[in-house]
Amino acid sequence: MTVRENISYAAGAACRADLYLPEGKNFPLVVYFHGGGMEGGDKAEENIRAIARYAAANGVGFFSANYTLYPQARYPQFLEEAAKAVAYAFAHARQWGASNVYVSGQSAGAYIAMMLCFDGRYLRAEGVDPLAVKGWLIESAQQTVHFKVLRERGEDPRAERIDEAAPLYYVGEELRFTRLRLLCYEQDLACRLRQNELLYEAVLQFEPHAELSLEVLHGGHCRASTEAENGVYPFAEMLCVFVKEGQNG
Repeated sequence: MTVRENISYAAGAACRADLYLPEGKNFPLVVYFHGGGMEGGDKAEENIRAIARYAAANGVGFFSANYTLYPQARYPQFLEEAAKAVAYAFAHARQWGASNVYVSGQSAGAYIAMMLCFDGRYLRAEGVDPLAVKGWLIESAQQTVHFKVLRERGEDPRAERIDEAAPLYYVGEELRFTRLRLLCYEQDLACRLRQNELLYEAVLQFEPHAELSLEVLHGGHCRASTEAENGVYPFAEMLCVFVKEGQNG
């Protein structure tokens, strides 16, 4: 395994990523965005580092990217930065030995990943076709406008809003994406499970054959990526299975 830390993927103090590469060539590469409510979290948190090491040890590259947080952040800055991180991974994938690129995220990072998946303007602005992303693994994403974006607007962060800052806004006849798996929890944050169920059912109304799945897991918000079981975070295992299924599909 090769680890490179604090790679600058774009201008800006927060635009740094850690890269974990497995041995060999032609492996899948995951671009990952951490959670933390858009005001906390870091690529170097031990659970994320453990997930990254597990992925690399099991033949999956891992590009773990930070992004600007509140109070410095302003919408859509973090989406633009995340798109640059994905573009950087695409630009260097072959050099690193990777074959395909996947995108994943946890909580706030999952919201960011969902927005990149459903609103193709951000990736296309960086020269990346969203359909070039091989697959998306999304853990506990807010599918309405993120509560920090609502707070930035001066609105009550408990509100449910669907506009251009919400993944749900883009559900319709024109929406296209590659393989997408949604993870959520039985005791997730308020409204989070129902938001994901709504998005899942709404997408299938327009495209019944979409490569879309929703898995409801036991426990609370992001338990699989924050609580290890026998020394392994379940999310790390799920990620490797998801990616390898995509490679074989």
